[in-house]
Amino acid sequence: MCGKDPCPGTFSDEFRVTALNMHNYYRRLAATGWAKTGDKYAKTASKMVELKYSKDLEEAANNYLNANSNCPAAAQGGAAVENFFKTNKFTTPHVEAFKEAMKSWWTPFEKSGFGDEPTYTDKIENGDLKYAAN
Repeated sequence: MCGKDPCPGTFSDEFRVTALNMHNYYRRLAATGWAKTGDKYAKTASKMVELKYSKDLEEAANNYLNANSNCPAAAQGGAAVENFFKTNKFTTPHVEAFKEAMKSWWTPFEKSGFGDEPTYTDKIENGDLKYAAN
C-alpha cells in the first residue's frame, strides 16, 4: 500500500485497506442515494468522491498524535481534514475501534442526511456531520 517505503505507524496494510473500503462503502451509499436517513433515502451526494490512501496524511496524523504528551481531544485540522475518534477503551483492537468510529461518524447522517442540498457547507464543517462528509 505504501510502495517500496515502509508505512508509518503500527497498522497493517490489511487494516488500512479495510478502513479505506469501509469509508468508501458509506461514501458510495451517500453518493448514489442509497444511504438511509430515518425511514427514507438521503438525497444523492453525486459530488462525493472516492477516498484514496495517502501515506503522507497517515504520517502527518501519526506525527500529530505522537507530538502530544496527552492524547489530543480533537483533529488537527488544516487543508486535508482528517476524521477523529477517541476512545478510553485502550485494549480495543484496531478493527473494533474503527467500527466504533465509523458508527459515531455516520450515526448523525443516518438521522438527517446532508439535507435537501447535499453540498459541503460551513454548517456541515462545524457540525456533527463533519466526519461523515470527510
